[in-house]
Amino acid sequence: MMEPEGDLTDAKAKDNLGSSQVKTEWVYYYNIIKESGVTDNVTWLDIRGNHDNFNIRTINSEENYFRKYSVQGAYNPKSYVHIENRNGVNIAFLGVDACPDPGLRRPFNFVGLLNKDEQQHILSLQAEAAIKADHIVWFGHYPTSCILSLDNDSEKIDIRDVIGKDLKSQVYVCGHLHAMGGLVREMYTRQRKGFLELELEDWKDNRMYRLAAIDHGIFSFVDQKHNVWPVILVTNPKHAQFFITAPEDVLERKLEIEHPFSIDGTGVSFKTMPRILLMLDAPAVVSVKCLMYANHQVILAPWACELQEMVTKMNDSVKKRGIKLNHQD
Repeated sequence: MMEPEGDLTDAKAKDNLGSSQVKTEWVYYYNIIKESGVTDNVTWLDIRGNHDNFNIRTINSEENYFRKYSVQGAYNPKSYVHIENRNGVNIAFLGVDACPDPGLRRPFNFVGLLNKDEQQHILSLQAEAAIKADHIVWFGHYPTSCILSLDNDSEKIDIRDVIGKDLKSQVYVCGHLHAMGGLVREMYTRQRKGFLELELEDWKDNRMYRLAAIDHGIFSFVDQKHNVWPVILVTNPKHAQFFITAPEDVLERKLEIEHPFSIDGTGVSFKTMPRILLMLDAPAVVSVKCLMYANHQVILAPWACELQEMVTKMNDSVKKRGIKLNHQD
């Protein structure tokens, strides 16, 4: 599953002052996706950002190249929901398009706007997700702090209230602020409504991406710089900083009962079997479940007989490339 969260193109003039849609950029985006064949095996859920909406008169105008050159644009030009079934679990991916209509030039569309029709549309998508899915992952370009609802009556929505009204909503992932010029590289918070909001640094300049997983109903993630290996995502036990109290404490208790786990003689005690996703500089993604201590680090492998081989390969790779393991402690 891939979620490009807007700003699919740059749409800026050479002097970085002007802004308008550049058809060539959209053709590049379309061709890269098509020629790579990525959509043959990966569900690609792209959505617009403010750069993709610069200087567009209406969503139906010819200049709105998102509708023609993106993966989702022809079917879902605005907000939409996609239901994915994996291992008997339904996960709803609900995309929020808060691009204003019409799309203004820089810097006047920095804030996302939801008109009355789009607010009602998002409410209907949320209701559909609540019925059909076991978990809901929200995504969009604008952080919730940058989204305003337009209406003069009391019926206008607060996007945080809508996301947090259902305990199935675990996270809202977004972009837009580009790490505030490098000043805030980890814009993470747990909103008062109980869900996580996670802004990701940009791909264009900082080459950052996010690897996320839902493991037995528990959401975990790691943000990673491109071409830095290996990539390690610990899915259980989850990083305590990002624990979602309402839904995940129930799931955690369920795991403690069904999957008790401990290691004698190591000083390590887990109530549930630790799990980790390990990505090396190769197409494979390895799921590992066997734990031991090595040099004050927790090392895991598919089974014990492969532990030493994996440790040796990882250490050799790190030494040769002069890189550090990227993981969540």
